[in-house]
Parts: sequence; C-alpha cells; structure tokens
Amino acid sequence: MISGLHAPADALAQLASVGLIADAAASGSSTAPEYLAPSAEAATRYSVLYALMCDAVREHLGLRGYFM
Repeated sequence: MISGLHAPADALAQLASVGLIADAAASGSSTAPEYLAPSAEAATRYSVLYALMCDAVREHLGLRGYFM
C-alpha cells in the first residue's frame, strides 16, 4: 500500500518516531482505541461551515459547483 502512495520505504518508521502511530501488537493492546464523539458545538460549527462553503462555491461556480 505504501508503494502505491509513493511514500518512502521507511514511512511507517518515520510516523512512529514522531508518535503519530503506534504498533498495537507491540503494545499488547488487543482493543481498538476509544474515540470521542464530536460535541454538539463542533457539529453546529461544521454545519455552519458547510453551508458557508456551499454558498461560496455556488456564488463563484454557479451550476458547475453542484457537480464538485
């Protein structure tokens, strides 16, 4: 998969060295990490941003913007 992304051969080692990923097998953890659900405020902010971006695309691209 990494070669398909044209990433360097040591891409996973680089990500692990800066703490962005961890080897689950090495840590002994067999459970998936817990993810927090977004807050109501974050969901509202996303909805507002989505509407603003749609309006901006529609304003600048017109009908072509719907196909983007």
